[in-house]
Amino acid sequence: MDILNRNLAYFQEAYSHLFDLVERYPPHLVDKPGACGEWSPRQTLAHLSGWIVEAHRRFDEVLSGIVIPSMRYDVDAFNAQEVDARADLDWDAVVLELRSVARELQLQVEAIATDHRPANEFFAGWLKALARDAEEHTVQLREFAGMDEQTPG
Repeated sequence: MDILNRNLAYFQEAYSHLFDLVERYPPHLVDKPGACGEWSPRQTLAHLSGWIVEAHRRFDEVLSGIVIPSMRYDVDAFNAQEVDARADLDWDAVVLELRSVARELQLQVEAIATDHRPANEFFAGWLKALARDAEEHTVQLREFAGMDEQTPG
């Protein structure tokens, strides 16, 4: 299995665990600050959506030959912007968006993988970073709610 497909599987697994947790998340905690730094669980998911949308945009650019794959981000500013952009969305809307953008990215990568693009390492790197972020936040959200992996909904 090549690096792109390995990291796609990693992304899918990380988001599967996150979505399993989200489905049974205590409703009274979704807007409570402090889950991940100052963020509430809803804001944490909004942040994840923002990065997936950005990955999708970057993948489109690279596939179109618009930009060089390297780019630096002011991570704090980007995070704040993405959380703020979704401030009016309730928990269900944020979850729906996150599921949708994660699925769209997965489909985009599956199409890329079949083309054996020269930029596969670039795409694989993004998937790995997105998966690690999802894993980290899944742990934080679980701890914030006092849930273990076997806690039923």
